[in-house]
Amino acid sequence: MTGPAILGLAFVAGLLVWGLPGGGLWLLGLGLVMAGVRSSAIARRLPWLDPSLKPLFWVVAGCVGLMATLYLQWRLPQPGTDDISRAIARLEQAGQAIELATVRGQVDSAYQITQSGKARFWLQSTQLLQIPTATGPAINPPPQNLVQSVTGRVYATVPLLQATGLKPGQMVEVTGRLYRPQRPTNPGGFDFAWYLQREGSFAGISGQTVQTIDGAVQPDSWWSLSAFNPQMVRKRLVQSLVKVMGFPEGAFLGALILGRLAVDLPADLQTTFVRAGLSHVLAASGFQIVVILGVFLGLIRVRPLPLAVAIGGGILLGGYVWLAGASPSVLRAGLMGAAVLWGMAQQRQVNSLGALLAVVVVMLCWNPLWIWDLGFQFSVLATLGLVVSATAIAQRLSWLPEFTSEPIASALAATIWTIPVQLWAFYQISVYGPIASALTSLWVSVLTVAGLIAAVAIGLLPPLGNWLASGLVYPVRGLLTFGEWIASWPGSAIAVGAISIGQLLVLYLLLVAVWQLPWFQRANRWGLVAIGALVVAIGPGWLARSGELTATVLDAGSQPMLAVRDGGRLLLAGAGDLPVAQFTVLPFLRQQGINRIEVGVVMSDRPDRRRGWLRILEQQPIVNLYDQPLQTAASNVDRAMVSAARVRNGRYSNLTAGQTLRMGRANLTVIDPIAPALTLELGKERWFLLGNCSVAQQKLLAQTGQVRSVTGLWWPGQDLAPELVAALQPRWAIASTRELAPTVTPLLRSQRAQLYQTGEDGAITWTANQGWRAALDSIPSDQPL
Repeated sequence: MTGPAILGLAFVAGLLVWGLPGGGLWLLGLGLVMAGVRSSAIARRLPWLDPSLKPLFWVVAGCVGLMATLYLQWRLPQPGTDDISRAIARLEQAGQAIELATVRGQVDSAYQITQSGKARFWLQSTQLLQIPTATGPAINPPPQNLVQSVTGRVYATVPLLQATGLKPGQMVEVTGRLYRPQRPTNPGGFDFAWYLQREGSFAGISGQTVQTIDGAVQPDSWWSLSAFNPQMVRKRLVQSLVKVMGFPEGAFLGALILGRLAVDLPADLQTTFVRAGLSHVLAASGFQIVVILGVFLGLIRVRPLPLAVAIGGGILLGGYVWLAGASPSVLRAGLMGAAVLWGMAQQRQVNSLGALLAVVVVMLCWNPLWIWDLGFQFSVLATLGLVVSATAIAQRLSWLPEFTSEPIASALAATIWTIPVQLWAFYQISVYGPIASALTSLWVSVLTVAGLIAAVAIGLLPPLGNWLASGLVYPVRGLLTFGEWIASWPGSAIAVGAISIGQLLVLYLLLVAVWQLPWFQRANRWGLVAIGALVVAIGPGWLARSGELTATVLDAGSQPMLAVRDGGRLLLAGAGDLPVAQFTVLPFLRQQGINRIEVGVVMSDRPDRRRGWLRILEQQPIVNLYDQPLQTAASNVDRAMVSAARVRNGRYSNLTAGQTLRMGRANLTVIDPIAPALTLELGKERWFLLGNCSVAQQKLLAQTGQVRSVTGLWWPGQDLAPELVAALQPRWAIASTRELAPTVTPLLRSQRAQLYQTGEDGAITWTANQGWRAALDSIPSDQPL
């Protein structure tokens, strides 16, 4: 390995270890160790150690790693003095919680549709108006002490109808709930605060209304409102495709050629392709660049490539990068494509590995925060896999026809090198991904080329473009059907649970060993490496979870969700809507390595609070599903839930009084199926689980004589009947809510019960050895029961 390559790797490594204790100091220490080795007699016995690299070079490499860590810390966005997040913090410290506020600012991006059906966009704030919540006559203009001049980028979400017609550069006023994002409050949850910080934002607003300020356009926003703004061009292009092809076919083709980040795709469709292992199809990256470059070079058959033609090809690649949004993965692929064109013009063979490393280093020098962009990571690792592993795998598949062995080898090479990061980020792998990728490779290539031609034609000659797009409806529909079919296979996505940094490092060391060490490169030893990787990825988590008994009350707003895990078996009880299932429950199950729910208990008869169970059933089989008896006619959601449970070979039945549900060491007894009210026994612990029932129903429960003292109480946070609390005599109580009923705290305090609240403490996990632990560390880890 050459000196420049080692320095480049040291820079990348310095960015990667930024979050570890000590950071780049570890690399500096490694550099000093290597310098000592190089100065000693041991160096002669190490053939891989280049003798031309002097001890001083290794010290410099260690310093480069340390400087990279410091550089990333320096470039990490921080809120300014007048940032809107600081204004929120000052008001919170003064005890003035902002329940309603208006933020004035400039729209900084075209809006996109979230998975919950709202519109989201970036807002450059200029003014904050705190709206008094007390009743009284409106004051216009508002008092000056309620208006503040602020700066900073705000993440805005509003109802979709409120965002209609919004364009980048417009001045608007967004009214709603202003907040500062928190770190994840649930195991496996998305780190929203870290995402916003990387984007230079420290506040968000959940808007109710959006008002455009007539004629208020920033002087420098002509580009934002221009017809040549890439965001607006993408939106018009996708709208034209949808108009001709219908939905979702038109939107899917737009994502195929521009990437899913540029198109609003349905959440179900994205989930389907992730489970099928075809998520790369919807990510604008190297694949589209390779297709464009291949078509360009196929049409221009002149060799060597004239410089003017190479420049034209570079302009073509640049145009695509501009149109696709210049995300880090697209930019990386575009730069490597430009390097290939330059090499062909200079009649030089481009070193793929050297070009990849050079492009990565240059991009990270420009923006070191891209090192944490998952799309960029997957793009770099997939390209590395294609360069170093595809040929070796294809040689092992020589017994297959060439037209099948090469696509399979490419898919396997890219998949193998991205699996460790996939496990680290998503806790699961797509089993059939390589097969699906190989079978759809030619299919996707043809659709991408045809889609790009149709897109260009729509812009230049709309009738021709519409005619071309209309001919792609059935091929696109076929690809959608194929993805749904693959995703429906048993075990299409397997959760393995969270892995540590050490496991991630060992997995990549195994891949590097197969790549670099001859002993591992023999075909009959690949199986040993695969078994070793499987043990490293699954073994530690399986050993840690086996025999462990835990209970976790998830932070799901005002919707209660309780998960009890006994080894690899899980009991899930509660109620939740679609967002709760999608963003809270399912990520938690993946993080815990759960692929099947043993017992599910539905604790609500409201259709909106039952939709989440339908989403869970679509992705997780439930062996035994017990439902709260309905007091009204069954809705479409209820019928779909029963059908989904039986399709998965699960048993569906209603809860009945006196029934006991058993799962390992957990026993759940039904006291009242309508309320519902249940008792959960975990060893010596006995908890009372209460649904969202009224105080009158709670009094009736207390009078039945079936309620006796328990260790703890879990309920959704509504008012509690004093009679019920007196009968239970809980030592602790957990409310699954953000806003607690005002009478609850003094009532529980009178019983000397410790009160926990998921809205303040985040998810709360119980283990027999440690008791309760809160995700936000507001509860001491050694808190006794």
